[in-house]
Amino acid sequence: MIFIPIFNIKKGETVVTLKEGATVRDLKEAISKLYGIAGSIHVTAVRKGFLSIVLSDADKIEDYLEEDTKIVWHEEESGDLYYYRTFRFSSIYNVDAIGEKTVLMGGLGTAGSWVLLPLTALGFRSFILLDSGVVDSYDVCRQPLYYAKDLGKNKVEAAMRIEEYGGLKVKISNIHVPTRARGGDVKEALENLVELVKECDIVISSFDEGDARLVLYVLSMLYGKAHVSVSLGENVSIILLSRNSEDACRWCTRGVEDIRKLWLEKAPCTRVSASIPLISAGVVAEVLARFYSGEQLEYNSWEVIIDLGGQISVRGRKMPRSEKCGVHKLLEEKDVIGELAKWLRGS
Repeated sequence: MIFIPIFNIKKGETVVTLKEGATVRDLKEAISKLYGIAGSIHVTAVRKGFLSIVLSDADKIEDYLEEDTKIVWHEEESGDLYYYRTFRFSSIYNVDAIGEKTVLMGGLGTAGSWVLLPLTALGFRSFILLDSGVVDSYDVCRQPLYYAKDLGKNKVEAAMRIEEYGGLKVKISNIHVPTRARGGDVKEALENLVELVKECDIVISSFDEGDARLVLYVLSMLYGKAHVSVSLGENVSIILLSRNSEDACRWCTRGVEDIRKLWLEKAPCTRVSASIPLISAGVVAEVLARFYSGEQLEYNSWEVIIDLGGQISVRGRKMPRSEKCGVHKLLEEKDVIGELAKWLRGS
């Protein structure tokens, strides 16, 4: 006889006894009898350090009874989509810790919409979506959050569909992030943004406008939140994680010659290649999953480069803070919000 520990999110852990040589079909029948289940059952082996393996009926269950493997089962209509979406990553990342974090996603364009989706799979379950734009035809073709029926809708309202994934808490805001080129009540906008930043653990900035990224970065550092800047170019992207104000910010990198050269050659613009957003989103998701799983990250900056000859590279580096950076000097002011507002008004 063999003893098989099995786990289900609703029933918990128990042990099923079967004859040697038993198959997954035998295990399913035993589970059905034990819990009185009439419908279909799915069985998955989750191995530490690997993604899960969905088992077929003919597989011998003994082949998966290893020390670092958990046998997980669920009914076809289990209803707990969040758990079954994330448990495949639970042997790699600390999904419970990730699930406690709230992400403020600033900008739901090409970068933001691609970055958002894998975060829901990795275990982030609380999001604040920030964008004042509306869905147009370009967005429907290039940004995975939007469909043709969303044309003319506020982006944040259309993006609310991620709630359908299950187990997510989503808050939306379509307030304008103030920039020097955009009018409006700067003071009121900053006050509203402060309240959003206070609610989150990490801010991801993927706006096209550098001023909007700067505003979110300053507020993130002011209130002790981590910040990620995602910048897409035609065939290159630069991702920068600022865990605190001691890390480099996007404006510290302006003096780094090879990064300046990248941007000059690759022309940062909205003519982004099809591959750059997808690969960049995977890098952001991997970085944040490791960060919130407690891993000490060696790097805080990553460059994704696609060569039309077929070469794809992701290069990490430890980017130092620049003592000449005006943004860090702004953070040393007594009234940071007031000085930021003056800068935005051009006064």
